[in-house]
Amino acid sequence: MQDKDTIVFVEVRSRASDTPEHPMDLLGGRKQQRMVRVAEEYLYRYKLLDRPWRIDCVFVTFNERGTPEFEHVRNAV
Repeated sequence: MQDKDTIVFVEVRSRASDTPEHPMDLLGGRKQQRMVRVAEEYLYRYKLLDRPWRIDCVFVTFNERGTPEFEHVRNAV
């Protein structure tokens, strides 16, 4: 994905609304490190290391009726 000149990597997480923690809390340190490493490997492979980049997260929460609600967090990692 791209946002103007910035390459955007997106992590998508989903959960039911009856889960007490926020989905962002489910992204532990090891998961975040892995996401950064994978993004850097992609940039290296495709010779894009000079381009700006970021990692966003999209959280999908399903309410009691099963309807999805979306939250987009820029620069989540």
